[in-house]
Amino acid sequence: MAGVIEAVMGRMLSEQAQIAVGTAAMRIVGARRLLGRDVAAAVLSLTGEPDDLDAVLSRTHDFRSWIAAWRDVSGVHSEAAAGAPQRSRERVRRLRLATLALAFANQAHTIEDLFVEVSRELESTHSGIHALVDPPYEAVKVGAVEPRAPALLRVPHANDPVPVVVILQGLERSKEQAFPLEDALVARGFAVLTVDQPGVGAALAGGATIGDAAVLDGFGVDLEAFIASDARLDARRMYLFGFSLGGAMALALAERVAAAGVVTLGAPLRIDPAELSLTARRRARFAAGVRSDAELVALLDTVDLSERVSRTSAPLLVLHGARDPVVDPRQAQGIRGVAGGPVDVRVFPVGDHSCTQYASAVWALTADRIAIWDQRAPQG
Repeated sequence: MAGVIEAVMGRMLSEQAQIAVGTAAMRIVGARRLLGRDVAAAVLSLTGEPDDLDAVLSRTHDFRSWIAAWRDVSGVHSEAAAGAPQRSRERVRRLRLATLALAFANQAHTIEDLFVEVSRELESTHSGIHALVDPPYEAVKVGAVEPRAPALLRVPHANDPVPVVVILQGLERSKEQAFPLEDALVARGFAVLTVDQPGVGAALAGGATIGDAAVLDGFGVDLEAFIASDARLDARRMYLFGFSLGGAMALALAERVAAAGVVTLGAPLRIDPAELSLTARRRARFAAGVRSDAELVALLDTVDLSERVSRTSAPLLVLHGARDPVVDPRQAQGIRGVAGGPVDVRVFPVGDHSCTQYASAVWALTADRIAIWDQRAPQG
């Protein structure tokens, strides 16, 4: 129903009018009733802290109050972490909850000054975890010139170079949210490089927009150079995982970086701004560094994913939710239709855009499939 209302509003009202109507509705009806706890709860499925959501919804009456409420929740968890034993699981758990709350504050909103501010806060809070897990996080930068892409690297202790999985973020995600997949991969002996590529997270906060195909290919060059420069990593055994926009980028880069395998979740083969929600369009323009939908369309036309995917011989695992409201599930079959190598498409029956309802299965399936591919890859 919400999708129908938004579509009608999108045809009848200007963007500013839509924002005004949405804000007024939130103030009058209340976020708890307007958003629906069952819908909003998806973002907290991995935290086990339902009270956080109740606290946020009870205080949300516009976009800024939503952000402020999540920042307050983050502060509560940060205080609890400070009171926990230094190297305890509880300290790590609380710090992860604090970073997730800040990440939620930045999702689906395009208040640019606050986005930059909260992104910096997010990185600072997450840094408290870095030395507390094994293998530890290393805060690194991908690229030779500014603005470089901020990333988090975790490398298992090993005598020989290890395979590496590069995780690329969706439009409204950040590298600090990827820990469930990181943990699954590290447990199977993979190094993990989780990147805020141009257009997302701290990279966007630092001024690195998606740009055009040249920016995309330049990022691929930087990625190859970074992995080749670290003797702990086996550059011949590089795998890509991308969610949503990150999935599209993974498909676009697979041949360029000679990926040994690619997994996508909710990835589009083609992106039509007209099919995006109001907030998604605004964030996409912000991420791309353009001001109008016409400019966004022109930019997207510079990257032909179909052609790039057709040249990719690496195996693909394409994951998608059957009830994805953001990217039409038929796009998964579109990827199958043009792929130049073996493709396995898995559509989860009631899955949303990030297949939240199947999160544990998604992470396990991804890690297991990459492990199988790696058994067949050249070693050493």
